[in-house]
Amino acid sequence: KQSRPEATALLALVKGYVAELDDDPEQAFAHYHGVVDLTANALHEQQAGSPGNRAVLEDALRRMLVIALNNQDSQAALLLLGTLSDLSPVYEPQYAELLRLTGDVQGAIDRYTAYLGKAPKDVSAMFKLGHLFQQIGSTEGAQLAFQMVLKHQPDNQAAQQMLAEVARA
Repeated sequence: KQSRPEATALLALVKGYVAELDDDPEQAFAHYHGVVDLTANALHEQQAGSPGNRAVLEDALRRMLVIALNNQDSQAALLLLGTLSDLSPVYEPQYAELLRLTGDVQGAIDRYTAYLGKAPKDVSAMFKLGHLFQQIGSTEGAQLAFQMVLKHQPDNQAAQQMLAEVARA
């Protein structure tokens, strides 16, 4: 009965959930896309600043991502993860990893680097960045990344081995 944008977006989200439960991913995707459209309109009208609206948008995008991945639609998944990473840096490592998996190693490096500027203590992302640098033959980049891992975790045997391997190359 509510006509506010938040209520309309929430209703579309719930309809998406129901469609997923009914095993109708296409209909669910359409409902979730409706959430994105409604929220974009609210953003345009300066109404989407509320945490509730943002949470509804984020959830719709995550559900769309799951559907895209289940359908092996890497282009849609990249677009959705890119949008999610713009909403929150927590999605940037996942986006970087999907870029790597789809063959965009330089894009993955760029994303991991940007993410580590915001979360400099994320050892897992640092390690993956070092591995990517090693993959493209950037010895200096790989060494720096593995050294940073060891700075935060001196006993990290995987980083010690990778650093030794890079030094031998």
